[in-house]
Amino acid sequence: MATTRFITYHDLDDLRDTRKRAQINAYINSTRKEHRIRTSKRTSKPRLEWQHQPPNPALVKVEPGLAEDSVIERPSSESAEDVDDAPSLTVWTPKAEALATPQTLLDGYRRDPFASFPVTQSGQVLWAADYSHPITRSSGAPDLRAITVTRVYARDNASLYSDDKGNWLLNRLFSLALQSDMLFEAIILSMSRLHPAGQSAIVPGGVRFSYYRTSVISKLHRRLAIKEEATDDITIHTIIALISADFFAGHDENAATHLKGLQAIVASRGGLEHGDFDRFTIYNLTGCHALCQFASERYRQCSAATVKPQIELIYPEHPYSPSLCALIASLPVGFGDIAIDGRLSVQIIKRLARLARAAQDSPLRKNVSVTEVNKIGIDLLSFMSQRSVTPLERSICVLCFMFNIREGLQATRNKGQQIFGEFLGNLKNVLKTTSETFMSLEGCTADLAIWGVAILTTVSTAEGLALSEEARSETLARLVRRHPRTARYWNEIELRVKRFFFPDAWIEEFHIWWKKEMAEHAL
Repeated sequence: MATTRFITYHDLDDLRDTRKRAQINAYINSTRKEHRIRTSKRTSKPRLEWQHQPPNPALVKVEPGLAEDSVIERPSSESAEDVDDAPSLTVWTPKAEALATPQTLLDGYRRDPFASFPVTQSGQVLWAADYSHPITRSSGAPDLRAITVTRVYARDNASLYSDDKGNWLLNRLFSLALQSDMLFEAIILSMSRLHPAGQSAIVPGGVRFSYYRTSVISKLHRRLAIKEEATDDITIHTIIALISADFFAGHDENAATHLKGLQAIVASRGGLEHGDFDRFTIYNLTGCHALCQFASERYRQCSAATVKPQIELIYPEHPYSPSLCALIASLPVGFGDIAIDGRLSVQIIKRLARLARAAQDSPLRKNVSVTEVNKIGIDLLSFMSQRSVTPLERSICVLCFMFNIREGLQATRNKGQQIFGEFLGNLKNVLKTTSETFMSLEGCTADLAIWGVAILTTVSTAEGLALSEEARSETLARLVRRHPRTARYWNEIELRVKRFFFPDAWIEEFHIWWKKEMAEHAL
């Protein structure tokens, strides 16, 4: 005998919990086979009188082409000789089949054989009917399946929603919902918290939830534009149901917005104390207000600005550990000297060591994968945006990023991998600022300044991430003025750029540009 398992939600985080999702999927998969067995053994119910009526032949359209369900009438063999000379005649007579039984019972517990509901019947509509009306079997015994849905309101809260006129949910709210598809869908939406796990459940944040919510809000906007309908009971109960759905879905900001509109509607009808409201509408309005107060408090506690943690940089102190000495030894000589002076944090040293391991051969992709090259570039970008990084470290990250993007990614990037938009503009500004300021920073040696100018004047990307020709000339002139003894002689420049990340294939390119600039500007 198959056992029934119930999956409950105790917290909003359960809706996004992967383990809860796995439990739901396991439940659905296990019940598929049981459902097939039950449906195969289920005896079909006798048809009603209107279902036995054959279709009207006048409404059947006869297709001229051949159909599989058509009957071909030909002359009998006895009269075949009489009609040999006559043209052949074929008569197509469609078979008269009974209409299929309408599939009204999808996955709920209520039937609507006369299509009296104002919206298209679906599993959620049937759940809404169960929400407002308890079902009993023909024998008088209560339907246990329906009790799981209706007990919250129709049974447990009977004292709150019943008076001498009967059950308010059935006699008042449900009758209003049958007159307005907007209210009907709002009730369905507010029931999302009552659904057991299953394929038809409305999960807050899912496609079905978004569909019903969008439909209700669009119809509500149109209704509020009609003066006679903007403040009636249907509008009020629709907003109450919408607030309930948003609250249990965790959309506290939306619930607070709807409450302001609801308060304005109630005030236009004389207020909660003096307005023309029945007892249960007043009860729902009061409960809705209390619910929104809780939602506002929850939203206030959760809506604080997100604190983005800054990387806490650790700078080495003598004596250095053996592992740190090994990292520094793996760096190019120029970066090793700066690291020994204590001007680079341990985090920056580790990133430079990863880049040095990849830059042992040219291009970088010979030693590491493209994914690793991308990770190195992303790490350098993240350090560029940290406020705790010193200006010297930020400049080094910018220069290493430019080296990484040309040497490691330039040949493999496609259109979708290029930098564009505001991010590209920000990088261009950072590159221009670095070219103007990095040589004057504390700790920037002549070797680092020469290598930085070589990177800034050599590297350019497909999307135009590079200095302009004028900016390149100004950068070289600034270098010559600051370090004239080394920047005027190519032998000195070549020795110093090799102390950092600068492949041999780039040296000749930089040499040609350097000679042209020195000759044109007489530096």
